[in-house]
Amino acid sequence: MDEATRPLMGVQQKTIYLSVETMEKQELDAKHPGLTDEDYCLLPDIIKTGEILRQSDERIVFFAVPAAGFGLP
Repeated sequence: MDEATRPLMGVQQKTIYLSVETMEKQELDAKHPGLTDEDYCLLPDIIKTGEILRQSDERIVFFAVPAAGFGLP
């Protein structure tokens, strides 16, 4: 994660790790049936180039327009 984004997220580390619990929850969560391993691989580009919206102290949303660089149609 770049230096400009880290303060917006309230973190100091450069690397984001998803826990096994998070991945299992996403796999079983009916609200997110379309998220795949490939989608998660897009996160670095989305975080780097997407728009950031802070919904609360605990929730941040990243928006990205699909582009060839994201591997999306």
